Amino acid sequence: MDSEQRVDFAGLLRAMSLPAADALVASLMASAAPRGLAPVRLACRALRDLVDGSVLELRLPLRHADLERVQQLPSLARWPRANRILLDFDEDFTSPDEAPLLLAIPVLEAAWQRVTELTLSACIEVPLQAEVAVTSLAPRLMALRALDLAGFHGTMSYGPLQQRVMYGTLASMPCLESLVLPGCRSLDCIGSLAGSSSLRSLTAVDFVFANLDAASPSSSLSHQALAGIATLQRLRQLTLQCRIFSCGAEGVADAGLAELLASLPPSVARLSVGAVVPPEWDEDDEQGPQIEVSLQRGSVQSLKLSCDVETITGHHASALVEALLGWSALGPQLDRLELSALMFNDGDELRLPPLLELFGRCRQTKLQTLVLGLQASLDGAQRLLQLLPQADTVEVELVDERRGLAEQVGAAGDEWVESFRAVPPAAAVLLRCTTEGIAAAVVAAATAVATAAAATSATADVEAPVPGALLEVVVLTSTFHSITINLMSRVSEVAQEMLGGRHSAEAWGEQERVRCALQLWILLRELPDAVRVDVQAN
Repeated sequence: MDSEQRVDFAGLLRAMSLPAADALVASLMASAAPRGLAPVRLACRALRDLVDGSVLELRLPLRHADLERVQQLPSLARWPRANRILLDFDEDFTSPDEAPLLLAIPVLEAAWQRVTELTLSACIEVPLQAEVAVTSLAPRLMALRALDLAGFHGTMSYGPLQQRVMYGTLASMPCLESLVLPGCRSLDCIGSLAGSSSLRSLTAVDFVFANLDAASPSSSLSHQALAGIATLQRLRQLTLQCRIFSCGAEGVADAGLAELLASLPPSVARLSVGAVVPPEWDEDDEQGPQIEVSLQRGSVQSLKLSCDVETITGHHASALVEALLGWSALGPQLDRLELSALMFNDGDELRLPPLLELFGRCRQTKLQTLVLGLQASLDGAQRLLQLLPQADTVEVELVDERRGLAEQVGAAGDEWVESFRAVPPAAAVLLRCTTEGIAAAVVAAATAVATAAAATSATADVEAPVPGALLEVVVLTSTFHSITINLMSRVSEVAQEMLGGRHSAEAWGEQERVRCALQLWILLRELPDAVRVDVQAN
């Protein structure tokens, strides 16, 4: 190939359009993982310039040693399109006064005006005065739209003067739309942001809550913070990743959800709270449901209640719903209500009225799972289910909390049934259906089998179980065992349990086991067409 035909690789790279260069860098990044693009940048100057020209986001570690070589640090001119920056303070800073000095170095001087997103982070041991660092940096960031300070959870002084000065400086930033703060404690002086004409999204992330550690709600949301939030009249989205009470509690200075709802600016279109707990909550209780609310012109349009790791208990649901029902923004009709998993047990009947009232206001309700303890009020559960639209699907579980769901075994193959037999019988009838008669169907199936077991025990002159007792039934399946054989084995175990051990397993002959198992199977098969029985392993 002569010199005129020889391809100039460096010239080709420099001639590429921005979309083509970005696509090539994305491909190189995917193939270079996990080593990254460092080897590519070292291959030649043209490749280095290509990669640097496509970088949009940078993480810049700020080390104590950089103070001694300020003039040697690279400028952001090397990354001409980078506008999302993470400044990460190293742990070897020893003085709070060093942070402003380091932020004054020329490493970013040429590019402040194009930074639109900034994240500040520091090791928890760093004794910075984070408010001073933010106040020093903010005047240079006139194009900044998003500021994330969640990584400063251990470096804030939380002094009222420092906080007010910091928020006053942020309020003067003309483009700042989103602010993330390290926990609800940093909201105490948030009223100083009232002068902001651009802030639309405010988030407070409790570090302890975010890491699923025990955190008392008494250190979450102060009345002073609520007063400040109420002044943010242009706010569109408020997210509190923390745990708060459903309402203010006696002897606790902080506010609860009821007070938060009353203080919410009418401009807010979306509210999210990490967990809501009753006033008598303690650290041994369940975490509490997360609440997400969508609003339009100050009126609630939809609600979503969910828990990440467990069901929403009747106790928590009742406390949360009572706070919601007292909210003036919740009108007589609600477009949509969504719940993940709701559990009712003995004593929860008294907590049904608020939930029934909320269900009754909804045009559309989605309940994924209803979990009923063996002592729960089935009448109350049926009243709940009757308020659900027929188009929705609900999974109903009857569980014995005394043994707990953890004792249900989910192994496979031949060991599956043997493993299940090794634990005390406990589980549920699992049905999925599209009719409001699901509770009645569950009760009918369980009661019919209980009646058959009682009749069998009567022929053997054995005391019958208590009238109305529920028979726990699990429909088992596996590759190596037919459903009928599994039912026969299960019926034998359940019958022995129901009779309180007064009837030995040997007294249950083969015919009785087969007859009872087949009767159960027929009952399940003869449920209404709208009811679909799912044979499940758990």
